[in-house]
Amino acid sequence: MKGALRQPGAARRRTAWLVAIGAPIVLSLCLWPARTSFGLTGFLLWALLVVVVVAVVGGFRPSLLAVAVSTVAAVFFTPPYGTLRVDLHPDLLAIVAFLAVGVISSLLVDELARIAQEQAVLRKVATLAAGPASSSTLFDSVVEEIGDLFTVDLVLLIRYHPDATAEVVGSWRRTDDPLPVGTRSPLGGDNLTSRIATTSAPSRKANYRDDGSEITRNALSVGTRGSAGAPILVDDSLWGAIIVQSKVGRPLPGDVESRLSEFTELVALAIASSDARSELTASRARIVLAADATRRQIERDLHDGAQQRLVSLGLELRATESELPVDLADIRVRIAETVRGLQEVVDGIQEISRGIHPAIVSRGGLGAAVRALGRRSPVPVELEVQGERRMSEQVEVATYYVVSEALTNVAKHADASVVSVSLVFDDSVLHLVIRDDGVGGADPGAGSGLVGLSDRIEALGGTFDVASPSGAGTALVMTIPVTPPGG
Repeated sequence: MKGALRQPGAARRRTAWLVAIGAPIVLSLCLWPARTSFGLTGFLLWALLVVVVVAVVGGFRPSLLAVAVSTVAAVFFTPPYGTLRVDLHPDLLAIVAFLAVGVISSLLVDELARIAQEQAVLRKVATLAAGPASSSTLFDSVVEEIGDLFTVDLVLLIRYHPDATAEVVGSWRRTDDPLPVGTRSPLGGDNLTSRIATTSAPSRKANYRDDGSEITRNALSVGTRGSAGAPILVDDSLWGAIIVQSKVGRPLPGDVESRLSEFTELVALAIASSDARSELTASRARIVLAADATRRQIERDLHDGAQQRLVSLGLELRATESELPVDLADIRVRIAETVRGLQEVVDGIQEISRGIHPAIVSRGGLGAAVRALGRRSPVPVELEVQGERRMSEQVEVATYYVVSEALTNVAKHADASVVSVSLVFDDSVLHLVIRDDGVGGADPGAGSGLVGLSDRIEALGGTFDVASPSGAGTALVMTIPVTPPGG
């Protein structure tokens, strides 16, 4: 991800070290004029507060420094003042007690702060994992949060592939640039990535030596000397791993593997949810495609079968009519009426056929088909088309049915005087807005026809939003990818 240091965390830690040194000194100078009345105990209580603040801000090490500096400053508050002599037994006990309480408080506060910070990061990642964020956004956020939380030098989110390779899908480095996302290397060698691929268990490695493998060379190229990681298991199958690495002089936390497991569980949950959403979208698309194909087949069967047979019968009756003697006028009239009836049936079949599969979409495109819908609508339609161009049949047919159904709903339920339809064609997305000035109050969750429209749009990977305040009309706002899933 980003190679730069995360400034808020670094600045916080630097501030903690400065406060650990400066605050006890400033405190002693401020209280020095009142030292005889304030006393050693008062100074130590204020110093203990400084230690706690430093522990919260910077952790155990800066707070331990604050304890040491405060202890030295406390000696100046024991009579005889400023002599660095501790003659009175109660004062000596107070300083020793401060040392013990300060160290214990530093440990406890540091641990509590670490747990609180870790839980906050986990909640943030969990919220992102449960939302609609893309996988790349989630992976980038996870590695960055882990890098700052564990104070490591490099974080990698790895995905394993069936061809025995490992791909970097998320990368963060404290300094310089991280490994590029998409880097793919064959497994093998004495490195943590290959070890987790084999064991599917958390692990750590104390040092790296060149063993000729590409993964080990990549680790050595960024200065890695120690690493730890945990596997990502999706539906009990190994999907990938999260690996943290440190350089010389920066040891890894002792329990980092188990703490990483909490993040791998969230990532696994997000991956499983994303896969489920993808499968749902794909299944919806397959259902829509199958329904459209069935409609096309029915339309062809009607055209080539019943419709052609009726036309043939009509022609035969016309021929019979022309051959009848003139004195059989009544029969001629009946045959003519029968022919007209057959023609009405043919016209009805044609209308049904157009409803089953809009041939006008195939012939003239989406714009022409929507204009035809507007002309047939009982409610006046204001149509706006920008950047019109041809798209895949799947998208054009779906959009046609959405507009058709929406106009039908307006005519039946909206009590509107006008409806506007806007089609804006972009390079990658079709924007469709249908708005009326009717009674509003449409509720997609009440089992209305809007559910079917939403399903059709979402099956194409699009979005479907409804705004329908009571008394203020209804607006349907949709975006449809020009290339649908599987397209």
